[in-house]
Amino acid sequence: GEYPFFYDPDRVINRDDTLGRWIGAQLALRKTFAEDYTFSVGAEYRHLLDLDQANFDIYDTGPEYYVSSQDHGYVLGAFVQAEGTFLKQLTAQAGVRYDDSFVSSPSHSFRDHQASVSPRLALTWQPVKSTNLRLVYGTSFRAANAYERFYTYGDPGDGGAQVFNATLTPERI
Repeated sequence: GEYPFFYDPDRVINRDDTLGRWIGAQLALRKTFAEDYTFSVGAEYRHLLDLDQANFDIYDTGPEYYVSSQDHGYVLGAFVQAEGTFLKQLTAQAGVRYDDSFVSSPSHSFRDHQASVSPRLALTWQPVKSTNLRLVYGTSFRAANAYERFYTYGDPGDGGAQVFNATLTPERI
């Protein structure tokens, strides 16, 4: 987007530019055994071709850049899950997911690799046909995206400029 700012004595246009391009694939397979047991496995892969971001002021003499990053990377995920029905009213699920995220930022001389294993357990009880009671345990992982990592506000003492955030860690719940 373009945003007008008024500095003494000039009016300046500040511009945000972004470009994100990726290519990927997903595969999931599910097999049922003896009507009451299901096994699932799957994977996904995304190659992050371009994660480009820029923020700059437009002057008659040319642009003044505050953020300029051209990054790339990949995201990989795989899961396996088993489900079984017992006693016609009780279903159990157990699964695990592996997530792997890599980003390289030549603009910031930065490479980061984050990986996580996330378990999942669930128990569903159906005491009557119209009611399900569910007990679930699980964890999840989300790596920081390019905007969160490379386009963050710095210390207000530095004039509020945009700065690279090397200390950002993944979200885990």
